[in-house]
Amino acid sequence: MVKLSKIICAGDYACVVGYLLSVLLVACRKQEEVPPRVAWLSPAGSSTYAYPSAIAVKAHLSDDRSIARFSLLVFHQASSYPLVSTDIPVPDATEFHLDETVIFDDLYAPSGDYTVQLRVSDGDNETIASRSIALNEAPRVLTAVLAGSSDGAAGFRIDSLQGNAFVSAYEDNWHYRMGTVNTRHQVLFIAGKDYEGVKTLRLPDFETAAQVSVPNDAGDEQFTCSAFDPVRQTALFGSLDGTVLGFNSLGQLSASYSLSNGYVAVSVATGQDRIAVLASALNQSRVELFNATTGVKLQSLLLSAAEAHYLIAHPNGQDFWVLAQDGEDAVGMRYDPVAGLVTPLPAPLVSGSTITQVAGDHEGLFIAVGDNALRRLDPLDLSTEISSPGAPSCTALSYDAVNQDLWVLTPGMLHRYDASSLTEEATFTPPAGCQSLWLVYNK
Repeated sequence: MVKLSKIICAGDYACVVGYLLSVLLVACRKQEEVPPRVAWLSPAGSSTYAYPSAIAVKAHLSDDRSIARFSLLVFHQASSYPLVSTDIPVPDATEFHLDETVIFDDLYAPSGDYTVQLRVSDGDNETIASRSIALNEAPRVLTAVLAGSSDGAAGFRIDSLQGNAFVSAYEDNWHYRMGTVNTRHQVLFIAGKDYEGVKTLRLPDFETAAQVSVPNDAGDEQFTCSAFDPVRQTALFGSLDGTVLGFNSLGQLSASYSLSNGYVAVSVATGQDRIAVLASALNQSRVELFNATTGVKLQSLLLSAAEAHYLIAHPNGQDFWVLAQDGEDAVGMRYDPVAGLVTPLPAPLVSGSTITQVAGDHEGLFIAVGDNALRRLDPLDLSTEISSPGAPSCTALSYDAVNQDLWVLTPGMLHRYDASSLTEEATFTPPAGCQSLWLVYNK
């Protein structure tokens, strides 16, 4: 009985010790629940930085036990565009002085409010501390004016405007048809004839990135129109086989949109999630709308005007303008995909003449009329803002919204106009056989 008594006492002692240990563990656990502390030193809240800049990120970090992990993030508040996302090694210490420099040299980072965020952990608890700053994005800069020329056979060249003269930049044995440029990814797409397909050239060295053959039995002139989709960064080419083909920045065939039977693309325009195609067949024109991602046709409407030539995105990002010829007059129509309607404007855009070239976007829209006139139109309603005698027989138009210049190519002459007043500023002699003009920007 004595032994039994001793055994019971020993058990009681173990219980007491266990209880005390559990109390201590709970107390320790309560201490571990204290999160790390962050004391900001830099940047100051609401600071503004212009591209390019060095942003000093300084803070004092502390924890009652030790700092286990630490990360620094800088991101655009509206779009979550990441400027910086990095884990920074820290010593196993209870205090740490952060002194980092974030280099703001991302050419594509958008302007706006950014969050500078510190995430500090002691292994059990995490503290997230943030500061808000503003960044002004890198300005868009015109870096090259390129002219594409063809001798009509298997000879194609690209010249670059250097000062007041064009200098040869690239030559190829290529049956050139048309081209478009992707300045964000610095690539130029050129479409050929005779089943050559589309070649993608890297800028500024014109190295071949890809060449995709697009076989077709329709004849030499495989491609009918071109456009660039800035939302999906895709080059679009209308084809005689009744499709519109999309090429990504690597030069790969990435999308295809099939038109109604017998129709061929005349002009292409893009919206946020839509591709609109102006197509023609015999004496009929229609506008067809596609889901840009899936390629599914969403709508097809027959137009009242048989000769429709240009399709332009409306500034509202949803509607499109159709420019057409109705007898002797150039007319405009508004295509509303939501309502499924194409509504003619009450009066002709130009009476007794034709529109030969179109350039611009939601910031400015320009047309070449007949043989010797230029007009600036309001993109919201197509009303004429200003008119100029212009240059004769315009073969290409390019609008430089950054510098507010309009580049006008005519036989044997390249003109640069002030886009606001349509007054001529300078002239240049283009290469022989010049038929295309591309404006290249830094981004």
